[in-house]
Amino acid sequence: MIAAERWENGSDFQWLGLPEVPRSGDVPWSWGLLLFSGRDALRSALRTGVAKRGWRRLWVPDYFCQHVVAAMQRPDLEMLTYSDNPLRAAPELPEGRAGDVVFVMNYFGLRTRPDLRVPEGVEVIEDHSHDPRTPDMVS
Repeated sequence: MIAAERWENGSDFQWLGLPEVPRSGDVPWSWGLLLFSGRDALRSALRTGVAKRGWRRLWVPDYFCQHVVAAMQRPDLEMLTYSDNPLRAAPELPEGRAGDVVFVMNYFGLRTRPDLRVPEGVEVIEDHSHDPRTPDMVS
């Protein structure tokens, strides 16, 4: 098997009528919301951010899965791009303003914690989906 065959290209788990399964104790996500996919999680976060946090602009890296970018588009949230890719030590974050949210990607867990400066009033969504054990990128 070549290395490229080991990378997953998205997943859909469409088991309608999933039965209730008795739990043998607490699970880490018992307080959370189970969603269909990572795209649904992003859509939910954006919907909440627009409604409850006043988000008006979403900044996404210019190197990112365009299917996910399309899934994040909303008529009430302007989408802009900033320069980033897996070969950079850190993203080149935009000069944001209050009401902005910046989507930051830790590509494949390649980055250590960069020193990122986020302007006051700008919020951040960090994506560690390709290596969830990596540390936060923005403090």
